Order: sequence, then C-alpha cells, then structure tokens
Amino acid sequence: MSKEDLRREVARPYRMDLEPNFYSLLREELGFAYSDALDAGEAAPTRGQGLSLFWPGCSLASYSQELTLAVARFLEERGLSDGLSINCCGNIVRYAGGYEVFLDFTARLVARLKEQRVRRLIIGCPNCYLTFLQILKDAPEIELLDLTTVLVQEGLRVADGQALSFCIHDSCPDKRLQVFAPAVRTLFEGLELREMPRNRRNSPCCGLGKLRFICHPQDSERLCEERITEFKETGAHQLVACCASCASAFQDPDADVAALHYLELLFGIRIDWGAVFAASRQTLEAMP
Repeated sequence: MSKEDLRREVARPYRMDLEPNFYSLLREELGFAYSDALDAGEAAPTRGQGLSLFWPGCSLASYSQELTLAVARFLEERGLSDGLSINCCGNIVRYAGGYEVFLDFTARLVARLKEQRVRRLIIGCPNCYLTFLQILKDAPEIELLDLTTVLVQEGLRVADGQALSFCIHDSCPDKRLQVFAPAVRTLFEGLELREMPRNRRNSPCCGLGKLRFICHPQDSERLCEERITEFKETGAHQLVACCASCASAFQDPDADVAALHYLELLFGIRIDWGAVFAASRQTLEAMP
C-alpha cells in the first residue's frame, strides 16, 4: 500500500461523500436531529422566490445542536433564512478523499443547490465560505454571505460581562479573504481585545487544518501548543475562535485555557466539550 493510500484509509471517517461518516455518526451518538431545508424539496414555503439557507458547517452542527438551532431561529425570525442545512461543503473531502473526489462531490452539490433553487447561503464556517467561493464561480445567482457580517448588520454584539479580556484566533481560510476577522471583532466592540502577535493575515493554524491531526499528529500538537502559549503570554482570560474546529483544538483542561467559539458568547450557550469528546471517541471506535 502506498503512503497516499494509507493516508486515505486512515482519513476514511472524514469522507463526507460516504455514509456513514464521522460527523453523521457523531450527531447520532449525541442524539442530534435536524430538519434539513435543502432536503425539503417543494415543501419549502419560499421555494418560488428561491431558498435562503443557513449553512453552519459540519463541526458546529455536530458539536452543539442547541447553539446551531439558536442561530438558525434568529436568522429565520429576522427573515434572513428559510432554514438550515447540515450538508457538507466538501472541504474536508478534498483532504480525506483526494482532489478528484472533491471535484465530483462539489459538482453534485452545486447542481443540487441549483436544482433546489437556492438563492442565498449564510455561511457559519470559514472553511465552508472559502470552499463555496471556489465552487460557486459558475453560479453567480447564489448569493454568499458570512454569518459574522450578517450578525453585525443585525445589530448583535457580545454583551458586557459575557467576555472578559480575550484574544481572537483567526482561521486559516480567512487569512487571505479577511471576511470573518473584521466582523467578529466588531461583534466584540467595546470589550477588551488583546491581540496575539500573530493575528489576522499572520494567524497560524490551530493544528487541525487539512486533517493534519491524522497525517502529522506531532506537528498538529506542536502548532496547538505554540498557539496556546502565545495566548497565555497576552494575559487574556479567554481565547475566542471563529471556527468550531479551531475551538475544539484548544480544549485542553491541563493547559488551563478558556477556549470558546464566538457564538457561545454571543448567544449565551456553551458547547459541552466533554460530551463531544466522549462521543467522538465512541464514534471513531465504532466506525466500520
């Protein structure tokens, strides 16, 4: 077996083009169940005008149903979306299955979005946002919005007292785009932001990017430890991430780090990381 074949075999749980996969089984293990608007077909009430979807991303939807649904309800109540979809954008498929698999998966996804007359996607994940920018180049009729900017425009701000002094860890896919980075800082305006030396365009990987934790676990651990050290040197109380995967990377009770996803502070709902990690272990052990 070649090195590449071995890598793909190890990464098999994250083949979102296959069933079952890690995230579908994790949601099942945690008892999460969603009504997916992309799968609703003609039952969607605004199908005639096109469908507006909240797209939280695999990680957020699989780590906290309560938080995901709270955001979804907010967007629906404001008339911004018709529902959510927990489908995968295909980003993780690129690294778990290879580029050809990624191209096939995303081609089918775009065709499905067009078929279901999706007119707008509100993206909660920086990885998803970058991926959709790439795969929707030939679908200009589908509007792409990032969740952070939408929340800013709707007037939401993290309440005083929800966050003490804090640092923001910017996600790798947003380094070039700089879409989530400015908006998430606006959500925290008026609170004590302590920037780490490496931020925004210079922000390093949390250690989980491109399935590094599978292919290069020591490198993954090193990157995470370096970032935690950088955070601690600021003296800030909380490390805030824009990405649910990044937030999960920094969950180490031995490191004494209060790492949160920004939506946890904005909506006052905490992710139960203990339950997530316990279910993740059980899920991986049960994977076929």
